This record gives sequence, structure tokens and C-alpha cells, in this order.
Amino acid sequence: LVSQVEVRWSVGIALADACPIYDDPLLDSLADDDSAELQLAGQYFSQRFRQEGWPWLDDLLQRRPETGSLQRARLLLAARDLPRAWEAAAEQGRKVAEEYWKAFVPYGLGGDFEQVEFVAERLMGVGRNAMAVDFVHMYLSREQENEERLAQLIATGLDGLLATPNDPELRTLSSYDFETSLEFLEGHRASIGVDRLARLEWGLLPALGHDPNAPTLHEAMANNPEFFVEVVSAVYRSRDADENGEIEDADDEQHQARAHNGYRLLSSWSRPPGQSESGIDAARLHEWLDDAVRLLRERGRLEVGLVHFGQVLASAEGDEDGTWPPRVVRDLL
Repeated sequence: LVSQVEVRWSVGIALADACPIYDDPLLDSLADDDSAELQLAGQYFSQRFRQEGWPWLDDLLQRRPETGSLQRARLLLAARDLPRAWEAAAEQGRKVAEEYWKAFVPYGLGGDFEQVEFVAERLMGVGRNAMAVDFVHMYLSREQENEERLAQLIATGLDGLLATPNDPELRTLSSYDFETSLEFLEGHRASIGVDRLARLEWGLLPALGHDPNAPTLHEAMANNPEFFVEVVSAVYRSRDADENGEIEDADDEQHQARAHNGYRLLSSWSRPPGQSESGIDAARLHEWLDDAVRLLRERGRLEVGLVHFGQVLASAEGDEDGTWPPRVVRDLL
């Protein structure tokens, strides 16, 4: 029956209500990965727990000591009595706890849920970084006494995603989620660290859409001509590559990914060197350009580097009287 009906979960509930004598055989079914069988068993035990509570569940676990870790974890998941189910999973041992958190669904916990950090840490502990980031996101708009801690959790989750990009739950996160995450981290730059934030922005550029907002990386290029030249060098081959014996394999997958990232970063860069709230500092702009020209020439990438420098100059705001480009840029040209 459960394999044929559309609303499978209702069969398990009806069975528990009508004939609650199948605890033992359906406990074995909790080890089955067949979707219909698992839904039947899961909903049956959820209803049995609602009927009998923890005394029944504790007795069942004690009466069946041969029950495997996966079955025990799924039985506790069916209970859905939090936080006691978490405590019971931990008491059952490391393997049960791991199986529990691998399958735990962190939705529907309510807007006033207080243990966001605990759940996020447990999810990341079993490699569910995307789910952890998505879960924390649901509580970012709520007033938090410890936003710094949430920022650390998001940063750790994003670090984990970059280390294991094949996370099967990655589809739960959209470009907007990544942008929101980085924007939130930008507001806590002091605790996250500029280097770490820049590394996260660099790694997540492909997920940020066509016009990525990467303020830390943009600022780094505007402040550090060496970093700008490194990015240009990641995208373009040196004019003298063959003569100098440079080895740059354009077909290498990592090289292509780095070049793609670099091009997106250069194309989205709109903060001129020396830019501040009061305008562009001419001395800093000239100093930056002098250093960049020297480094670009040394790397054989002067022309393409100046093209991108010209593009960022075109992003400069006009003078107070509306004249564009501003005098600082006109004088430089």
C-alpha cells in the first residue's frame, strides 16, 4: 500500500493508530534505504512516540541491543523531541550521533529558536556545511546578542564548502545567499580577518553572479598594486612567455579556474586606487600606478594591465560641479 499511494506518510500514522504492534519488524525497516519502506517506518514511529513518549522509546532501545547505529539514529529522528533527542543521540555513542546529524532536518524550529550555534556546529561536524550556512541564514535578520559568533559560524561553513565543493546540499544556497553571507561577514571584518575574508571572496566569485560584489578584494587591488598584478598575471599570459621559458598551461583545469576568477574580479572592479569618501588622492593614485607599471612590465603584461586600470578609472565619480572624469584622473591621463 505505501508503495502505491501518493501520501505515503499517512499510512505509517494510520498503522500506528489502528494496530500499534509492529515495533519490532518496522525497527528493522529503519535500516532500509527504500523510500517507501523508510517513510512507512519513520511515520509509524513518530506516531508511536506521540502516543507513548520516552518511556516507550527507551524500553524499545534497551530491549533491542542489537539495533544498529543507523536505526537508532532514525528512531530518535522520528521522535523529534528537542533538545532531548540530541542528548539521547549523544548518549547512544559517536556513531549514532553522526548518523543522527547527517539526517537531521533543521527546518521548522521556530523564529524564537535559541540553539542556532549548537545545531550549526553539529551540522558542520558531519560535513553538512551548505545546510549549516543555510540554517544560520534563517536567523540573521533576528536580533542577535552575539552576531560575531554567527559570523564565525558562517565563515567556517564557507571554508568547509570551499574545501569540499561537492557538497550534495550545495543546491540549497543561491547566489543571493552567498552575497548575503559575504555582506554579513564584511560587517564583521575585524573578527573574521581581512585575509580570510579576501580568500572567501576569491573562492566564491563563481557563485556571485555576473557582477560579483567583492569589496575586500576590490579594496585589496586598490591598495596593493602587487595584488592587482598577481590577478592580471592569473588571467593573461606574458607577452614574452615563450622567450622567458614560462610554463603556463592554458588547458590546466586549475589554471582555467584561476583565470576565470581573475577576469571576473577585474571586470567587476570599480574602486580606483586612492579613493576615499572625499575623492581620489592624487599622490596615492600616482604612486600606485608607478608601482603597477613597474611590476606589469617585469611580468610582461603592461598593456593588458593598463587596459584594466583604464576601466577602473572610468568608474571614478565626477567632480562636485559634475565634470567627468574628475580633475585627478584628467591630470593623470
